[in-house]
Amino acid sequence: MEYALTGRMPERIGNRSEWYAPQGVYRCRGEDNWIAITVRNDAEWEAFCHAAGHPEWENGRFGDVLGRFRNHDEIDELITSWTREQDQMEAMHLLQKAGVIAAAVLNPKQVLLDPHLRARGAFDMIDQPDVGIRPVARQLGAKFSAYEPDSARPAPKLGEHNRDVLQGMLGMSDEELARLEEQKVIGDTPEGAVPLDVMRMFVQWPTTTFQQMGTIAGLDADYKQQLGIAGNEKESE
Repeated sequence: MEYALTGRMPERIGNRSEWYAPQGVYRCRGEDNWIAITVRNDAEWEAFCHAAGHPEWENGRFGDVLGRFRNHDEIDELITSWTREQDQMEAMHLLQKAGVIAAAVLNPKQVLLDPHLRARGAFDMIDQPDVGIRPVARQLGAKFSAYEPDSARPAPKLGEHNRDVLQGMLGMSDEELARLEEQKVIGDTPEGAVPLDVMRMFVQWPTTTFQQMGTIAGLDADYKQQLGIAGNEKESE
């Protein structure tokens, strides 16, 4: 749109903003831990500097938004020098308390266990066939007073509704469905699926093997308890 209106080719700005400075995602203490921070005005910049324990950053060439834009690279280095020593969650709460927009960048495990998201009912507990009960993110994150966007049903299995759609809605006969299955137009088993005996061999490998392969980052033995799904009798082991 900008090119069509002005003829100017937009440049990549990464996590930065065209309106606010500084804005970015900054490394925190630990392995692959990050925090997103946005400072919208001078008052928030002052609040950030004091919360971070660096009031000396507040004025001078960083004292107004134009100066912060001009010196964004240097500010990023200063902010990173502070955030890399901070726990991402503690830094988030510290900055939010000071009135600065900040959010820890959560990995999938942190998302599922986040107290705020769980208190807000961000997940539906879905009983998925062959898997068991699992938390699934709601279709809409927003809350409505007269509408609850719950997940209506589990995710469909491959080919689960072939007959309902092709016969029930399109009126195909059994013979037509059989021909489509023979031609591999439809089916309930993916082409190239791993044979069951090979899959059994894989699941018998120790967790450390999968970690060394990079397939998984780790596995908590008590993950069911953490997710609140322990004792699910329908779950496959």
